[in-house]
Amino acid sequence: MAITDGILDKLDNIKGSGFSGATDSLEELRDAVDGIGGGSGSRILIAGVCDVGMSGSTTTIVSDDLTGYTDDYFNTKFNMTVALNVNSVGSAPETEVKAITDYVSSTGTFTTEAFTANVEAGDKILIMHESLTATF
Repeated sequence: MAITDGILDKLDNIKGSGFSGATDSLEELRDAVDGIGGGSGSRILIAGVCDVGMSGSTTTIVSDDLTGYTDDYFNTKFNMTVALNVNSVGSAPETEVKAITDYVSSTGTFTTEAFTANVEAGDKILIMHESLTATF
């Protein structure tokens, strides 16, 4: 499934001040929705960067930025998207959204449904609650 304009509209409504996917940073987007739903323990959108030492994979993604949640915290209710493919901007797996099937807190390791191309070191990823990627 691909990210649609409807998701950006939802995020724009959450922030309430004209978010632009073309000009605003992932950090601004994260900060706009950070903590919605009950504080830092229940975020609906979280940004991270894939580790430098990570081997390219379609299903195993590692991000030190995303350690510290409890094991399995993201399982079944969260999806991952590659917001920026640093080696080939605009190419797969950018914009693909895949379900997270496992999460290991100590290493920030995610297992996902298979992306169509490798997620690689330095790629920018977003972890999104399923409510942001629901199709209506």
